[in-house]
Amino acid sequence: MQAGKIPRGTFWIGAFCGLVLGVPLLTLALLPFARRVAVDALFWHAAVFAGLPALVTAGGAARLVAARLAERDRPPTLAAALALGLPVMGVAGVGLGVLVLVPVGPPDPIAWLPSLAAAAGAGLVVGAAVALLIGARQKRRT
Repeated sequence: MQAGKIPRGTFWIGAFCGLVLGVPLLTLALLPFARRVAVDALFWHAAVFAGLPALVTAGGAARLVAARLAERDRPPTLAAALALGLPVMGVAGVGLGVLVLVPVGPPDPIAWLPSLAAAAGAGLVVGAAVALLIGARQKRRT
């Protein structure tokens, strides 16, 4: 494969993971920190406010992982894919958590730290899924 050339559909694989995994995991991670909000209301709130950003962010992370794996001189490995994808989606999880928590989150600023850590954890899980899928795909193509 040419350096910097990534396969078609890479963005959509990541976007699918971001939407299908990201929104429910973000809902479950932030449920203990939302003020008296039911699960279904928090899910729809996360879908409306963080759905499109999760889709775009995970799709971009998938393209990043695929492009960096394609540029390497060595064959791609799953460990390298995880090293690329986890930090990106971990930080993105914090941003997505802020989008969801601003209207329904805890009123105390100290209580935001554990909630954003939980959002980062949800982002790490999504990042692991994206990195493993894209890493396996790049490994198979070489």
